[in-house]
Amino acid sequence: MDQKIDLIFAIKQQNLDLLDKIFWEVSDPDSPEYGKFLTAEQLGKLIRPKDESIDTILKWLHQQGVSAKSYRFTPHKEFLKVFVDVAKASELLGGIKFHYFSPAVKTASTSRLRLARSLDAYSLPAEVAAHVDFVGGVARLPKIKTMKVTPLSNQYSAVTPSVIKQAFNITAVGSSSKNLQSVNQFLGQFFSPADLTSFQQQFNVPVQSVSKVYGPNVPSNPGVEAALDIEYIMGVANNIPTWFISTGGEHEGQEPFLEWIVNMTSLGNAAPYVFSVSYGDVESSITMSYATRVSTEFQKIGITGRSVIYASGDDGAGCSSSCNSFEPNWPASSPFVTAVGGTVLGSISPLSIQSDAISSGGFSNYFRRPSYQANAVNRYLSQSGLPQPSFYNVQGRAIPDVSSFSENVVIVYQGGQFGVGGTSCAAPVFSAIIALINDERLQNGKSTLGFLNPILYSKVTQFPSMFLDITTGPTNADGCCPGFPPTVGWDAVTGLGVPNYPGMRAALA
Repeated sequence: MDQKIDLIFAIKQQNLDLLDKIFWEVSDPDSPEYGKFLTAEQLGKLIRPKDESIDTILKWLHQQGVSAKSYRFTPHKEFLKVFVDVAKASELLGGIKFHYFSPAVKTASTSRLRLARSLDAYSLPAEVAAHVDFVGGVARLPKIKTMKVTPLSNQYSAVTPSVIKQAFNITAVGSSSKNLQSVNQFLGQFFSPADLTSFQQQFNVPVQSVSKVYGPNVPSNPGVEAALDIEYIMGVANNIPTWFISTGGEHEGQEPFLEWIVNMTSLGNAAPYVFSVSYGDVESSITMSYATRVSTEFQKIGITGRSVIYASGDDGAGCSSSCNSFEPNWPASSPFVTAVGGTVLGSISPLSIQSDAISSGGFSNYFRRPSYQANAVNRYLSQSGLPQPSFYNVQGRAIPDVSSFSENVVIVYQGGQFGVGGTSCAAPVFSAIIALINDERLQNGKSTLGFLNPILYSKVTQFPSMFLDITTGPTNADGCCPGFPPTVGWDAVTGLGVPNYPGMRAALA
């Protein structure tokens, strides 16, 4: 096969123990080092792979006939992207066979998607493998997310920017020229500037353009996910410069999520302070080495003062095919991101909010529970009415961390108003609130918030008004599996609750 693909070599980094130490120091609000984030240059000096690792890999590539024109490094050489044809990729990786794959369900954005992937286990020479965490773009098939527009429902109250601001008591607008927020898209999810302007006009939101499009965008082929994300992060956080980051893939063979990691690593100090991401997959579908290395990349983003916020997913507790265990979602299950679950708006006056049955939540099977959430989660686990412990890892990282609205959210798409649902609605709204608090901190000469979870779980005991605690509604049962119930305090459906802006501002700004 002469199709060109990208192989991404994740090269082993140095000083990961020191990286971990500094990460927690700058993220812990009780630490004297809190907010003293590293620059991209300082981070690069800390983690840059050993010269021996780089030299060994390059020597091998050159011996295999791969020229210098066919590869490039990220700025600190922690990733190496090698652009070769499939035959050469097969040769490099131990003679594995590649096959073409296309999505089973085709959408406008993925109809032409054709991926070269291998069903075989790849191998590297021992002297090279010793310096590599994994090779991306070989086996993983990206999850194709399909979000459909529907007529607005009478089952739930309609959610618009003004409703969100009223429910969460948001009155702030951005004013710092240093601030920057972003939404992040994959697999041909593009947005229409015309739809964005129409949305802003119809819902009395200040008309503001996207300040930068990073990556491809085809306005004539907009996606529902992209429309939702950009309309609501800008609709809630008004007057804050916003990037639309699109990772469509330069070539068919790329793995979009890993490509996004590489791109954001390359941005360095120019990267946005808030990343809103509505992307996920079943945790068990990825390897532990992949999940661990990507979590290290999340730490690197946090250590430079940036917040990574993920939708928790729309699978409830997630049910295995055998109906006897839960399947958590990743990257929401990483301890180094903030996972946002879903709630339903019953009425705005009086305010009535319940849990959403689709809200993915539970416990990671890969990552142990971090100390920042131990007290809140242990209280939850001590209660009756939970699923049998055999269904989940009681020691695992617990998700979600927080929540927002995930049903009947009104967007403008291809000129019309429609309702959409899913925790994809929740992530950009919570991201917008963090961007507003960052804005005030920047105005006052303070750092941005960076990795959020330690300060969220720590401050909520001192400032209980940070969140509106969601205690009623359905469990997040999925298929033939039971689910977790909402309850007082943190729970595995709505996390700490939905944001209350005055309380969050008092605690964080």
